[in-house]
Amino acid sequence: MLAFAITLVGCTENTATLGVYPQQDAISTSTATYGILSSDLLNNVVPANSTACYLGKVIDPETDEAITATFAAQFHTFEGYTFPEKKNVIPGLDGLLCDSIEIRLFIKSTFGDKNNPMKLEVWPLSRNEDKLIKESMNLYSNTDLQQFIDDSEGPLATKVFTATDYNITEGQRNAKGHSDNVRIILPRQYGESIMQKFYTDPNAFRDSYSFIRNVCSGFLFRTVGGTGTMLNLEVCTMDLFFSYKSEEFPDSTLAAYCRFAATPEVIQSTQFESSNLAGLIGNEEYTMLKTPAGICTELVLPVNEICKGHEKTASPAPHSPSPASTTRTKTRSTMTTRLVFHRISYSSESKTSAVSSRITRWQTTSSHTRHSTTKPLTATGSTTSATSSLIAGSRRSRVCRQAA
Repeated sequence: MLAFAITLVGCTENTATLGVYPQQDAISTSTATYGILSSDLLNNVVPANSTACYLGKVIDPETDEAITATFAAQFHTFEGYTFPEKKNVIPGLDGLLCDSIEIRLFIKSTFGDKNNPMKLEVWPLSRNEDKLIKESMNLYSNTDLQQFIDDSEGPLATKVFTATDYNITEGQRNAKGHSDNVRIILPRQYGESIMQKFYTDPNAFRDSYSFIRNVCSGFLFRTVGGTGTMLNLEVCTMDLFFSYKSEEFPDSTLAAYCRFAATPEVIQSTQFESSNLAGLIGNEEYTMLKTPAGICTELVLPVNEICKGHEKTASPAPHSPSPASTTRTKTRSTMTTRLVFHRISYSSESKTSAVSSRITRWQTTSSHTRHSTTKPLTATGSTTSATSSLIAGSRRSRVCRQAA
């Protein structure tokens, strides 16, 4: 009895049919080429709520577009942040508690010339409720960030800089752990106002929401001079320096600083300005595939033609008297599909990419007539630098309209 049971559950060692489709599940394939309608659409409303900030101005060598990046950033504080007791803080000769305050813009990557002088302005963002950048707002690449600044007293600071900091030695720039950054000195009075706000209203530092509305609402960084450099920033920080005495070391003066950073917990937004986006669309010779922010590529797929001849035949019903009763179920779509590609980010890595495409036939449909033609087409792709397909140095691959 035991031997009989083993025989029933035994497995064959023949693996010749493993991974092979049964005849009834055979798959047939075919290839075909179809014409695709393409066009460029102007779309300035590109979402810009991200932690990626850009600053600078460049001229795209292919489109001759002047592209300027300006960004706004709020600063995060840890919950329940505290300073030392006021009696322990050592004021300067002028009576200010703040020794100095500065902003650091740490650079992730640079497009353009690192030695090119650029000029920026730092404007404080307004804390007024009607001009405050709120968490519920949707910000876009064409949003005018100027509307959120406090322009009652002009810019808080200006800075002429290069991406390579020549204020430090070459050894310091090449030292392990060094990160290229732009250092912006703010007036001491601004740091003093932050410290005094803590001693009069510590509750304003309880979280970032209160800090932004009662202490520091952030800054707008504007490019106002220079062309040829675009910075992709890793993070922005605001460092406030002061001196104090500690009960643990009563005979010593301790130097300290507190840091507030633009982190994902708070709002950061970049505004891009292009000199002539409208002039890049509607060209009869090519379709834009990689462009500055604000242009989308629309492709219209001929779904009806693709599905033609691929109708599915249903199997005969059980006990059917003859194959003549076979029914055909059509799976062909009755609409044309449009695909619109939105460019909302780009790769900042220094590498190249080849974009190639082939269109062998162009056809005009009643549902899409923009920039249409009945000429046969061939398309050529160009190998371009992908360092800045969204902003600095945008690139394009052309779908040339020429007779076959």
